[in-house]
Amino acid sequence: MAMLNYNIAYLCHTQGIEIPYHKVPHTLHNLSLCCSAPNLGRYGHLTALNRIPDQSFNLDFQEVVRVMLARRNSLDNNIIGTTLNDYFEGDNEDENENEDGETWVLCDTV
Repeated sequence: MAMLNYNIAYLCHTQGIEIPYHKVPHTLHNLSLCCSAPNLGRYGHLTALNRIPDQSFNLDFQEVVRVMLARRNSLDNNIIGTTLNDYFEGDNEDENENEDGETWVLCDTV
């Protein structure tokens, strides 16, 4: 999962979307951000041989692994409910209600 999230963060970077460390585990949200990039597909990494790797991408894979492990350990094998507001910053909690007044909750499991 850490490698998938790292690759998604790199893909976002190549499309002009920067993902901070604390948002790297939000796989689907990051893919959604990438898909909504205004210049999607116009930029990519260079694949020429003997080139210096892109130094502008400063996300460290080992740090991503640490974030993923810390997140997994904090769940402690329990289901943790997280509101949509926690996943999508800037949302108002009232906007998480559907037309019946129910509040939606996202659940993460290990």
